[in-house]
Amino acid sequence: RPIPGVEIKIVDENSREFGPNQVGEIVCRAYNVTLGYYNEPKQIKATVDEGGWLHTGDLGSWDGKGYLRIVGRKNDVIINRGFNVYPGEIEDFLLSHPKIANAGVIGVPDDFSGEAIWAYVVAKGEAAPTEEEIINFCSGRIAYYKVPEHVRVVAELPITPSGKIRRFELRQEAAREMSGE
Repeated sequence: RPIPGVEIKIVDENSREFGPNQVGEIVCRAYNVTLGYYNEPKQIKATVDEGGWLHTGDLGSWDGKGYLRIVGRKNDVIINRGFNVYPGEIEDFLLSHPKIANAGVIGVPDDFSGEAIWAYVVAKGEAAPTEEEIINFCSGRIAYYKVPEHVRVVAELPITPSGKIRRFELRQEAAREMSGE
């Protein structure tokens, strides 16, 4: 819940406010929220709107009890076959597989679907799951447009010091693989 003196809204691309359980961008306004960036007028205009609302780039929704749920970053959303897909949702599902210790999901440009879903997984123990095994595990359990089209088993995922997945590094790896490097 927001602390006293802090206003938070969930909005669409046109800054129209969403109701409970609708995912949109988290915007906030308060005395302790930045007014912008020093000597960066373009960045200020892109981040803080005329009403003083800071556009965080984070995606979230309100539950029915007034609690904010963060689901990811706006620039990480995958658009597959016209549907918005949140990588964190697929990663959480993949972690329910008994042979997966960690997972990172990205979107890769694709002529058919807009963005193909690629999953990078770290095996739990010695018996690594196969790509086919993971895709079959997902099929029928999550929506068809959320099922990864490609799965790569890796020794580790690129992680920031705060524990977040460095998705841009996974995108670079996918681009190298697609170009044949």
